[in-house]
Amino acid sequence: MTRAKKILKSLNLSHYAKIFDDSGIKSSEDVQLLSREDLLALGVVKIGERNRICAWIENQKIISSNTIHSSLKYDAVDDTKNCTQNNEEKVAIVKRICNIVNQGTSF
Repeated sequence: MTRAKKILKSLNLSHYAKIFDDSGIKSSEDVQLLSREDLLALGVVKIGERNRICAWIENQKIISSNTIHSSLKYDAVDDTKNCTQNNEEKVAIVKRICNIVNQGTSF
């Protein structure tokens, strides 16, 4: 069973499965690319049924957006850790240089 068929089944719209399949709409990405006009062209004429599919699509966009923001947040945390580690290394080098200078040792 394709992902598109599973989506339609979850929305109680299994009767459109063959139309979607015949039109090459098989993945969740394919479904997410559909517009209201596309749904009409596919024969999804009932407003409530179109609204269910469109609501699913909007929900997927929100989930996808949250996933991206989450990913960026973790990247930012990693970058902050790297900066902190780099700063700690720089501080250690400066301290070593200060110790050398205070001891009167030449470079």
